[in-house]
Amino acid sequence: MGYLTSEQALADYATLITELKLGGAWAASAPLLYFSGSNVDPGSFDSITTNVFDDAACNRSYMASSWTAIKNLVASSKGQDFLNEQFRIDPKSLINSTQGGDNLIAYLREAIEYMAMVNYPYPTEFLKPLPAWPVNVNIPSI
Repeated sequence: MGYLTSEQALADYATLITELKLGGAWAASAPLLYFSGSNVDPGSFDSITTNVFDDAACNRSYMASSWTAIKNLVASSKGQDFLNEQFRIDPKSLINSTQGGDNLIAYLREAIEYMAMVNYPYPTEFLKPLPAWPVNVNIPSI
């Protein structure tokens, strides 16, 4: 077996470096300090998320009461229908049980956390397209 030409080696490197950059970027986002015994407060992520919304003058009681409202609504088929319509749930994923309500809460919570993580003063497309200051933009609808 012979050696690669310099052109072949550079072409392979160009392909490889793209993969290395993607893998490195993925690893760079890993919560390395969240290992057992690291003395990181397990509630710090939630605290920071809460602070972002508090700083934007979000009424925390509205958000807290929405989780209770969803849990109450999923207890009846009429409430489930209301949630499916209100949130435009895909027919493949309709809420038809209390588990569906828990899934909706988890989905909404993830959206709230995501907004807090990318609450930049400029538009971003980090994971999904968002406007500048997405928390401030969305507070009126919360």
